[in-house]
Amino acid sequence: MRYQLVPTHWRPDDHNPLTPDGSYPLGTTAVVVAEDASRFMGSSKSGLFHYRLPRSTPHLQAVLADLVRYEESQGRSLLVSCPDEADPATWVERALAATPPSGVIRPWDPLYLVHATTLECGRQILRDGTVRSLACLVAEGRNPPQQELLSAVLGEPPEYADYVNLGPWESLFVDTVVASHALGRFVSPDDKYTPGMRFYFDSHQIIRAGLAVRIADGIKVHRELPLEPFCLLSVGVRDVDPESARATWTPRTFTEEANRLFLRTAADASG
Repeated sequence: MRYQLVPTHWRPDDHNPLTPDGSYPLGTTAVVVAEDASRFMGSSKSGLFHYRLPRSTPHLQAVLADLVRYEESQGRSLLVSCPDEADPATWVERALAATPPSGVIRPWDPLYLVHATTLECGRQILRDGTVRSLACLVAEGRNPPQQELLSAVLGEPPEYADYVNLGPWESLFVDTVVASHALGRFVSPDDKYTPGMRFYFDSHQIIRAGLAVRIADGIKVHRELPLEPFCLLSVGVRDVDPESARATWTPRTFTEEANRLFLRTAADASG
């Protein structure tokens, strides 16, 4: 595995402790696991792209193993800073040994995943019958406006644009990200915005089909995700508010209303 252990006290803003001049060679990334850490993904003051994980992260060892495997698949060198363990190298190796491949359904995997987007992009997805990554859309000359906000600000690796982003169906931050893109600034789940569309997918079917790419504790799909047979329902604001009775929406209120509709539809289908 292409990873190297660094001291527990090291942080991504510091110089590289493994090179004579303290520099970070091209293709270096990092993950920091610490007791007092808050969750973060982005570039440090040194320009090093890294993941920061609290020690309390659910299924921490699986998250770490997925990161090590993903960074290796991209040919990058990953620096790993673990909590104080008797043997950090053994701790990481145990994480890798205990974590099944991406194509195996794990007990904690959500039943459903959501892809959220603007209304214009949602309508195009319905016409195409598939969700395409940003890189695919750009190659086709269909670059959605303001869709690179978060990648540019966080300094994400360029290949992130090759993936279709999915999130837990109950998470408020799936639509919050869409709102941030549309407004050109970071917003909260309770800021006003214009809702777009949410596409609900069968998570386990995606995993069984071998399409799931696990990065940290998220699941993405490379290049494109067909609606058939994976999409269970698409929901727009007119589906939840056909009379346009609500004057304003936030990511929170739209997520809650769309999820209620999805659960009712799923219950009707199973009953």
